Amino acid sequence: MVSLWLYVNVSNPFPITSYKGMDSEVGSWNSLQAGIDNGFYPQFRTFTFGINAGLTKVKNEKK
Repeated sequence: MVSLWLYVNVSNPFPITSYKGMDSEVGSWNSLQAGIDNGFYPQFRTFTFGINAGLTKVKNEKK
């Protein structure tokens, strides 16, 4: 084995806020409704795990 990479990525693991609604990141494309919580679902928590392994064939050298 030539290389081995392990990785972990967590996005939005625990929001720190005193907001009591569903989503503290309230947004809208309509500028008249910006900042109004219409019961949008909260932001996703994303966990990503991975392994990247590089394998090569080993040559048998005879001397």
